[in-house]
Amino acid sequence: MCPTCGKAITDNDTMRQVRSAFGSPTGSPLVVPPGPLAAAAFESEMSASEELKLLKALVQDVARVCNAVAQGDLSQKIEVHVQGVVMVQLKEVINSMVDRLEHIAEEVIRMLLKVGAEGNLGGQAVVVGVEGTWKELIGVVNILAWNLTNQVRSIALVTNAVAHGDLSKFVNVNAEGEILDLKNTVNGVVIRLRTLAAEVSASR
Repeated sequence: MCPTCGKAITDNDTMRQVRSAFGSPTGSPLVVPPGPLAAAAFESEMSASEELKLLKALVQDVARVCNAVAQGDLSQKIEVHVQGVVMVQLKEVINSMVDRLEHIAEEVIRMLLKVGAEGNLGGQAVVVGVEGTWKELIGVVNILAWNLTNQVRSIALVTNAVAHGDLSKFVNVNAEGEILDLKNTVNGVVIRLRTLAAEVSASR
């Protein structure tokens, strides 16, 4: 009888696998009690002791990678060779998570450098398939970049118009903080220049 599911075992090949994984059914102690680990050992056709060795190596590698991620190092991956559905899935999930974090970080840095350092306005971070907090982070960064782009372009449009003698334009974009101060300053300059121009025209 299978130690994990309780079903009767009738063929010799399956019985040999059970004996290899769980020990002799005649009374020898099991290496591990029936449960997920024993079931994984049975599925991977390894002995429970071999499964425990692989599990120990996997846990150590997971700890190494997680510690690297916590320190900001996204170059580390789980490299230990594993077998069995559960351990393979764990390895793939963690490595996929690291890949996703690395891609998000690279894209955000690229966009911020493009807008903030290079002055190339209009950049947006694009990361396909992100959800939850990561999606929110990308959205906030893109809103920040778009607002900055819109504000700078509006101020540039007005100052360029003033330079060409056009005093009909004002900065109309929504702004807060120091950008709002800059907006008010530019609009104030336009108003004073219009007043000055009107006074000069009236004195002729």
